[in-house]
Amino acid sequence: MTHKIQEYIIPGRHAHLVGIGGVSMSSLAEVLFKNGLTISGSDWQESAKVAHLRELGITIHTGPQNADNILGADCIIRTAAAGEDNPEIAAARKAEGKIRHLGFSFHDSYDAFVEILNAYDKWEFCQIQLNYLDVNYQAGIAGLKLAHERGLAVVIMEPLRGGSIVNVPAEVAELLPSNPVESALDFLWNMPEVNVVLSGMSNMEQLIDNMNTIDNFRPLTEEQYTIINRAADIINEVAEIPCTGCSYCTVDCPANIAIPQYFALYNKDIREGRGSAAEEYAAEKAKGGAIADCMDCGQCENMCPQHLEIRELFKTVKARFE
Repeated sequence: MTHKIQEYIIPGRHAHLVGIGGVSMSSLAEVLFKNGLTISGSDWQESAKVAHLRELGITIHTGPQNADNILGADCIIRTAAAGEDNPEIAAARKAEGKIRHLGFSFHDSYDAFVEILNAYDKWEFCQIQLNYLDVNYQAGIAGLKLAHERGLAVVIMEPLRGGSIVNVPAEVAELLPSNPVESALDFLWNMPEVNVVLSGMSNMEQLIDNMNTIDNFRPLTEEQYTIINRAADIINEVAEIPCTGCSYCTVDCPANIAIPQYFALYNKDIREGRGSAAEEYAAEKAKGGAIADCMDCGQCENMCPQHLEIRELFKTVKARFE
């Protein structure tokens, strides 16, 4: 239901201003306050304008925004600098029914994960990268357990690490308690803190295989856990590039370099030894967008969720194939 602003800007109503310390917002707050509205607000920092508004009797919260700041407000007025990811704006959206469950997707360090959890006490879920190779990477197992302790549902992405733990070395395939996909998914489903696992599927056969894996799930034994951890050690000993193939890096690449494909071919060559990867590399290079065409702009690295030093890795890939 849409309401006109005139329905709110009347004496006795409570308006909360996000970014109240700005030039325009502080002036608006004072005008509304003097016209009989109850005014509250928030801003990232103290300022002379914030101090002046407080002297008038306006309640202002400074520092990181908190959803509780908007409690009791009839309307929210925000500065243009306050985006939809602002906790107060998100809380308002949820109050009006436009957001049902509020959560976040995460690609950074464990410390950053904790900081985000602590910044807002009404998160309902989070999405993290986790698989048996990444137990200590990004949020990792520690982040999974912390989120669960805080009452968040946890969605897992990259359970197969972009295919890195599907096409495993022969030594690992022989070691695992079941096929590589089942072992990877069972590893996650064995954790009570996991609520949803997102496994990328590109055809009906893969969908059916994944559904069968879950239908036939059996808890892992301690021995099977040990075997999977050993498999992780073997894979991690191989100097593969931990690219998941998301292709975010290619979106704004001015040279149109097929970065994930080059990294995948490098990993294939590492696993299988000198074979077809070299020919595939030459064919990819012939399409245009060769590694040598890199302009060293760094846009790809800014987009990479894995925080890979792509330009340095280019040197490694080129040295192996050329």
